Amino acid sequence: MDVESHMLNRLLFPGSRSFPARSVSADSTVAGGSVLSICVSQRVDGPPPPCAMSTGSAVHDGSLAEHGSATITDMATRKPSKPSLTKSHCNSCGRDTNHHVLRAREFSHSFFVDGYGDAYTSERYELLECAGCESISMRHTSYQDITDDTDVSIYPPPVARRRPPWLSSLPHDLQVLMKQVYGALDANSRALAVMGARAVVDMVLVATVGDTGGFAQKLKAAEAAGVISKKNRQVLDAALDAGNAAAHRGHQPSTANVNAVIDIVENLLQAVYQLDSLAETLKKSTPRRT
Repeated sequence: MDVESHMLNRLLFPGSRSFPARSVSADSTVAGGSVLSICVSQRVDGPPPPCAMSTGSAVHDGSLAEHGSATITDMATRKPSKPSLTKSHCNSCGRDTNHHVLRAREFSHSFFVDGYGDAYTSERYELLECAGCESISMRHTSYQDITDDTDVSIYPPPVARRRPPWLSSLPHDLQVLMKQVYGALDANSRALAVMGARAVVDMVLVATVGDTGGFAQKLKAAEAAGVISKKNRQVLDAALDAGNAAAHRGHQPSTANVNAVIDIVENLLQAVYQLDSLAETLKKSTPRRT
């Protein structure tokens, strides 16, 4: 197993016992010409062994959680120092937080362009750990000298909207479609997200009152059957109109409008598939009046 694969497995699965209790080191170039050496070790028989390196100014011990340690040692003073920090998005925390840079690697390529002269591109890869929740992510930063453009991507991709905890209790076809809607939100494909939300509402209406015609007829039937209230019918009509505009008129809704549509759809799903069971559970757990 190569060094990178071993390191990633130990970082992502710190509790695994499938790897030997030994240290693995690998050099990595970082900004400013420094070189980091990553030491990954399992804390089984005492503290991890030191990482040796022949060049550079720092040693980075990158193992995590209770099965490892994370420190940086200044090679000039031999004294431990704090890992470098950077701001990055954390899906678990739901916002930008401080992250430890566990490993960094940077590449550059120089070339000549007619009419421009010497040019270069750079690629930087960073393995990050949230300083709050300890979640792991990878960030890729690319720079183009000719256009002076910098592009940053993160894996796993930043989550635009948190999934509700009851999502897994929905019928399978609705789960699949809602996951696609959230995926469209994460990719900032707002029109696709609204069109998907429209399809979700249609599926819920067909499941509750049958395929009774167009959206207007289905909403009227759902109100008559007590599935939704008159107020909810008006709200759902607004959400469906936004979906129709995106599907048939090329409408590009704003982020705020998309979130409003998803709020409406989530409320419908929870009301139809969740609240009755929650009410029954609450009723059973509440002591009866004596």
